Amino acid sequence: MGYFARPFLKIVHHLWQKFFKINIKQCYSGIIVTQLAPKPTSSESDSESGQMPTPQKSRGFAWKSLVLGLVIGAIASGVAGKITGSGDGKTPTAAVEEVAPKPPGRAITVMTVESQAIAKTLETVGTVAASDLISVTSPRTGLQITNLLVEEGDFVQAGQTLAQLNNDILRAELLQAQAQSTQATARLAELKSGARPEEVARAKEQRTQAEAAVERAEADLKLAQQRLDRNQGLLSEGAIARDTLDETRNRRDSAQASLLQNQASLREAQQRLTELQRGTRAEVITQAQAQLDQAQAQVNLVTTRLQETRIVAPRAGKVLEKFAQVGDLTSSSDPLFSIVEAGQLELLAKIPETQLDQIQVGQAVTITADSDANLQVTGTVREIVPTVDQQSRQATLKIELPANKNLKPGMLLRAQIVTGQAAGLAVPTAAVIPQDGESATAFLLQPDNTVIATTVTLGELLDNNQVEILSGVEVGDRLVMNGAAYLKDGDSVEVVAPI
Repeated sequence: MGYFARPFLKIVHHLWQKFFKINIKQCYSGIIVTQLAPKPTSSESDSESGQMPTPQKSRGFAWKSLVLGLVIGAIASGVAGKITGSGDGKTPTAAVEEVAPKPPGRAITVMTVESQAIAKTLETVGTVAASDLISVTSPRTGLQITNLLVEEGDFVQAGQTLAQLNNDILRAELLQAQAQSTQATARLAELKSGARPEEVARAKEQRTQAEAAVERAEADLKLAQQRLDRNQGLLSEGAIARDTLDETRNRRDSAQASLLQNQASLREAQQRLTELQRGTRAEVITQAQAQLDQAQAQVNLVTTRLQETRIVAPRAGKVLEKFAQVGDLTSSSDPLFSIVEAGQLELLAKIPETQLDQIQVGQAVTITADSDANLQVTGTVREIVPTVDQQSRQATLKIELPANKNLKPGMLLRAQIVTGQAAGLAVPTAAVIPQDGESATAFLLQPDNTVIATTVTLGELLDNNQVEILSGVEVGDRLVMNGAAYLKDGDSVEVVAPI
């Protein structure tokens, strides 16, 4: 009976609506005409007495039609209620609900939750520093800087000149020391080479001359002595005066002194010849060698001091800072430059001591910067500092950074270290609506195309705009992805993308 009641109900309902709308319209038309028509005067009443009954008739007909429509609607509704009630036991309200179309559900896309490998990462922040910072100072103090040859940011090689100091006085001292060294060298060479043949011949000639002088002196002395002896005899005979004897004695004494002098010259000439024939003594050569060594040491000392007026890079690297200015006086305590060896930078990052066992030397580290979204490099854990800070209970990691012109000492960077992988659940970030730092709301699609709101616990934020789900969903659940932000618990939906 319910199968035949539905078509009959629709037909009666349609006729009733149509008749009711027509009568309502006529009814309202009569009312409007009655309200808008002006009240006629007595003259107008007499002249139009034949036309006035028509509107009154129409208004009465409209009200009768309205009443008739209501009666027909009531009868139709009652009949329909009996028919439907006798057929399936539903109330009239239920019958009307079956006829009224449902509103369309909200369009969504869904995904199926699957298990996947999730990388566990340790995130920390650190400061960029030079791995080996070299401070360049001047070994010579009190000298004026005359020239600077590099600027900050320049790459230099080991031994390259960075600055030049005033060296006028030192260059003069070097010339003097070199002259003394040359003189000492010649003296030693002379002593080692010995006497020349000409010198030996000259010494022999001088000895011969000394011998001849001795012979003449001896002859003169002999003659003077003979005269003295003879004059003494004549004086005793009274043949000569005493003055003559005294004069003769003086000549004898002079001849004797001359002989002694010539004999000394002979000995000297003989000794000179002997020395020339024997060569220079070893002690003299040793003394000359010592004088030469001293002169050469002075040359080396002044040369070293002169080289120290040229400030050079001790190692290859990048000039990080330049403190010197032309005209400044050098000091052993004030650095002139600071150089990063080979331009190598490192990141000093802190991690809790409880996570030290998760880090190993050589692990890859992803480096990013909050100040530059385009900066992303890969570093390597170079060293784990063996000490732990007693206050913060944190250890320091030294992460080697690759060469990059955008990296500068003092920058704050973020480091992500992959410590392992584990199976877990991950969904797109668009599928969850965060509630606080750890929980969020997600919508699960039901078989009847409705959704149920569920609370999930969030884990780590992963790559590719995904987030780890620790609890709240299971493998195989159908999760609303796009459109979740516009839903509420129990909403009907329409899936527009494959599940």
